[in-house]
Amino acid sequence: MTPSQPDAAAPGDSGQPPQRAGGLGPLVRQLNLGTAFTLTALAALLHLVLLFQAGGLWRDEVNSVRFARMPSLATVFSSLRYDSYPVGSTLFFRLWALVAGTDQSFRVAGLLVGLAILAALWWNARILKPGIPLLSLILLAVNPVLLRYGDSVRPYGLGILFTVLAFGFFARLTAHPSARNFRWACLSAILSVQCLFQNALLVAVFCLAGVLVSLGRRRYFATLRLAGAGAIAALSLLPYLGPIRAAGEWAALTQSSAAHAVMWKILSDALSAQADFMLPLWCGLCVLGLLAAVIFARPASAAPADGKDVLVFSAIALAAAVPVFLAFIRAMNLPTQVWYFLPLMAPCAACLDALFAPLLRTRIGRLAAPVAALAVVILLTPRTWASLQLRATNVDLVASAITDQASPHDLIVVSPWYMGVSFARHYSAAARWTTLPPLEDRSIHRYDLLKLSMQMEDPIAPVLQAARDTLAAGNRLWYVGVLVAPPAGSAPPVLPPAPHGPQGWFSPPYNDAWILRFGAFLAAHAGSVSAVPVEAPNPVSPLENVPLVVFSGWRP
Repeated sequence: MTPSQPDAAAPGDSGQPPQRAGGLGPLVRQLNLGTAFTLTALAALLHLVLLFQAGGLWRDEVNSVRFARMPSLATVFSSLRYDSYPVGSTLFFRLWALVAGTDQSFRVAGLLVGLAILAALWWNARILKPGIPLLSLILLAVNPVLLRYGDSVRPYGLGILFTVLAFGFFARLTAHPSARNFRWACLSAILSVQCLFQNALLVAVFCLAGVLVSLGRRRYFATLRLAGAGAIAALSLLPYLGPIRAAGEWAALTQSSAAHAVMWKILSDALSAQADFMLPLWCGLCVLGLLAAVIFARPASAAPADGKDVLVFSAIALAAAVPVFLAFIRAMNLPTQVWYFLPLMAPCAACLDALFAPLLRTRIGRLAAPVAALAVVILLTPRTWASLQLRATNVDLVASAITDQASPHDLIVVSPWYMGVSFARHYSAAARWTTLPPLEDRSIHRYDLLKLSMQMEDPIAPVLQAARDTLAAGNRLWYVGVLVAPPAGSAPPVLPPAPHGPQGWFSPPYNDAWILRFGAFLAAHAGSVSAVPVEAPNPVSPLENVPLVVFSGWRP
């Protein structure tokens, strides 16, 4: 009797013992998916809260709207030397302005961009197969810095959106170097660098990561495609060489070596905006993610080849993007703000989604991830919710108060000069107004005009004369901004024309000196002063929360 032959293996049978039907597997998968959907819904709710709480546009947003509503595209391009960004977001808001131009309508545009960032995180999770963007939802989606400035009427939201997509498409091109993936990588890279100049550094890092992985796999044609996608994005920036060179003529007005000392604190504030433990969480996840890449991408690992490619790509991108981007911020010598780091934080979170995908597919990871995610978000939400209650500005309310109370013969002085950009947007009554010092164009940030004022012997003399004439004629002077007078018996500082001031071309000392001199003038000659209450429905951001005072009477 011959031994019986084994039955033919069923299609897809691996020869392993059959898995028990049912079990916890489907339930755990549903729990992970439900957690991710819950976090996404929470993030969408927070975007809606911000939409109704942000209020009017503040000066940087007004600057973007002014560019978007210039008479023609030729005017936009000829004015790029006055801006710090490419035209990508300007064109987007220009198209949006064809539909509606109110502050709230532009806030809706920002909301759509913020929701699109959420969709991009999910899209990357789909094409790179980490399953769900659990980590990026925790790290980014409920971060108040991303919510507020990603939704603002500025280039950052669109820049983040296209950088996240560029990361996903470059990773996809690295693992699957098809012509279709090449086209998507090119498009996302071009759109990314056309929103923020600094995104060119991140796109270059994505190219480097893809090239190194492809060279390791000896995919030389894929290497050319990856390098080509980055080169095409770089070539799209050539038209900006002239405006960048022109803007360099007044870049020194905002540059200060003090930016080096505060950069790390501002970065820490951006990472830990939800809670203090977020900074060590970010750092710990980055270290663990790189270790996961070493473990799961090794040759003996059972992970598929394309999955290993994505892991190595993400590890290189994460390890290179952080020092490259931070070195750029330091080299710029600019007063650093929390939103400067958003273009770095977003792709880093996407990298962590890819790097932790193998861990989250283990039994312990599938069980622990949703519980940990919900616990973290419960701890994060209160601070995030509170931070979203801030209005972006109160200048719209100040302008409304002046409109209701000022006469056509009064004078309004707005200081510092850059507050005039917001005031010009929100004020439309008959009383004349000026900035300190007076500038010919107050619709956008004109540092070139400020530079000319700094080189003058007495740039605020016209404002002093106008204030004298207004008060002597029995009219009132409305002052928008913080006004400081020197101590009694002390003369206000008089700075020599730039660049011979205390910090060369750096403009803040000149702003302070002009305010002190104007304050000393009013303290000596104004008959009376009173603060004008400006009530806001909710707290106002310290970036643009200005007091309003009114002066009347004249003392020779």
